[in-house]
Amino acid sequence: MLKILHTADWHLGKRLHKHDLLSDQLHFLNFLETYLLEQKIDVLLVSGDIFDTAYPPLSALEAYNNHLAQLFKQEYPRYVIITDGNHDGRTTLKVPKQLLASLNTTVVCELDEERGNHLIPITNTDGTLAAYVVAVPFLRELDLRKSVLIEGEVDRLQAIRQGIQGVYQQLAEEVEQVTKERTIPVVATGHLYVQGAEAADSDAERPVQIGHQAGVQTEVFSEAFDYVALGHIHKAQQLKGNTDIRYSGSPYPLSFSERNYTHQMWLLHVGASAVEKVESVLLPIARRFKQFNGTFEQVKEKVTVYAAQTDSLFTDLLALQIEEEAYDPSLRYTIDQWRMELHEQTETVQIVKYSLHFQQETQNAAELLKGERIKQEDFNAQKVFEARLQDEVSMPEDEKEILREAFMQLLEQNG
Repeated sequence: MLKILHTADWHLGKRLHKHDLLSDQLHFLNFLETYLLEQKIDVLLVSGDIFDTAYPPLSALEAYNNHLAQLFKQEYPRYVIITDGNHDGRTTLKVPKQLLASLNTTVVCELDEERGNHLIPITNTDGTLAAYVVAVPFLRELDLRKSVLIEGEVDRLQAIRQGIQGVYQQLAEEVEQVTKERTIPVVATGHLYVQGAEAADSDAERPVQIGHQAGVQTEVFSEAFDYVALGHIHKAQQLKGNTDIRYSGSPYPLSFSERNYTHQMWLLHVGASAVEKVESVLLPIARRFKQFNGTFEQVKEKVTVYAAQTDSLFTDLLALQIEEEAYDPSLRYTIDQWRMELHEQTETVQIVKYSLHFQQETQNAAELLKGERIKQEDFNAQKVFEARLQDEVSMPEDEKEILREAFMQLLEQNG
């Protein structure tokens, strides 16, 4: 029985409100190394977003390289297959690609014109063919245009969807060719948004292809694939479709919107002709993300009680939403002083962000906006930028794509 472990969205190098999450990332990687060896996992699949940015800090690169070096020393896994995500920089992943290939690690970070090259044969320990992994990276618009999967002046979102569908259709045809004489299990990867997936308003899930508007239908994935190992959405889930389609989710919380997620991986048990069983592998969480709401005195009491009770391995990160009835111009100073005192008194919790609202102040603002036609929810930096970019009708599409990448980097750094 072949064992394949599906994970994604590590986001190495991620910082949350200037708070370094490297300890969380190393905690996960250490657990993963032990689990792979003890459970004798044959194949480790990582479906994109290894790093949080295209140019990750040195600490993130060291964590990645040390992890792969440790896996090479172990008997298991026998294969490591990594595909890039929309957060990853191709250059970062491509530099050690040839070296890693000699360590039985395959890195796929761009679409190959020879679609058959995306099919990676997986063998049993005796050398017999056991399965195929169809390694598909994040499909950038430029890839699709170069592959003539987007032609002419058609609606951009529709063109992207058609391009993605075209890639998976071509790969399914390749699979059918190599499996027509013998039924062999096939696992495909992907890093994209599939319509129907439950996604939080997470500051760690940078929207792909103009938000989720270019999301594809589950029908994109053919029955030629026994299992589709997806990345990008940080909530682990299974989707309804022609085949078994799943997001592994992020292995640890990356934003406060993910504080209540169940963080896990998927373990596939692959038989001679099919994926026979898929089970959830729950991950240990070293720190909790908590949010407390109420008046300042209420929140202060909640935080004090929680700080004395928590047993997390690392310092828990807190977000506070404070709301008072009457406007008090000195309250923000009082809160800041309390935060400083709290951080000096305990290492169990740290307040990384808080918001302060006054009901009276909100009512006054509402009065000022009476009669205005512009609504606050209409202002979205990404929407405004995209609309402005579309006005540049003479600008080549490849230059627009470069600007989009740079803009998303700026949004993320200043978010």
